[in-house]
Amino acid sequence: MDISEPNTGINRIDDGILTMSWNQHQAISLSSQENLFELNFTANQNGRLSEMIMINSDLTQAEAYNQNSDILNVSLLSRNGTTSSQTGIFELYQNEPNPFNKQTVIKYLLPTDGPVTLTVYDISGKVLRVIQQDAHKGLNQLIIQKSEIGRSGIFYYQLDANDHTDTRKLVIID
Repeated sequence: MDISEPNTGINRIDDGILTMSWNQHQAISLSSQENLFELNFTANQNGRLSEMIMINSDLTQAEAYNQNSDILNVSLLSRNGTTSSQTGIFELYQNEPNPFNKQTVIKYLLPTDGPVTLTVYDISGKVLRVIQQDAHKGLNQLIIQKSEIGRSGIFYYQLDANDHTDTRKLVIID
């Protein structure tokens, strides 16, 4: 697949960031062994390439879709000669909707299966809700009800999974 086609957008390369979006109006069928496209990088300094390059959703959502609009995993495979390893993605997304008045959905990506803990706390640091979940590799979600927090205001939620932690702000309105 030639990603220089007109339906590809690539930006921020001069900043050391590659953010891209690719789309096609017709679904493409690939076997599980095929890649839609590959990006090849060459290291310009010593180090592990798998530690220097990552996929995240800071600028562009790290997600793909099939013909049914189901969200698929996006992965990064680093290769050195005959050795290769898949770099996992840990990503905590902003809750949607935010602000909310009834319920909100918190989505997150994990590089491996495992337990996670979501902690909701107020601006003083008081823990209001702790949710533990056995999550799977890839996209997961939790639903938070306003009634679980008990009041409106500005709050934070923190997701802990293996050696990953991230925090976001959520707002509950009346």
